[in-house]
Amino acid sequence: MRGLYGYIISVTDETAKVQTIIDSSSSCSASLTHSEDSIICKGSLNDGMLKGTYIPTGADITEGDTLETSGMGGMYPKGIIIRKNKNNK
Repeated sequence: MRGLYGYIISVTDETAKVQTIIDSSSSCSASLTHSEDSIICKGSLNDGMLKGTYIPTGADITEGDTLETSGMGGMYPKGIIIRKNKNNK
């Protein structure tokens, strides 16, 4: 499975510590691939899901949209899949 899992915080010779994208202290800027509307994804450990925030008024969002990193903010490069459209296998 490909896509965004999180950010590597530290590494040793045998391990890596990763802050997962669903961690409540995680967030990333994202864009919808069909409309290029930008939103912020915020982690939620309570239910293991991402929540969309700062969604522009009039944003074209449809259930099943593909979501990818926007590259804004410098944490993640543009184009990493966060959520893939269920119809695109």
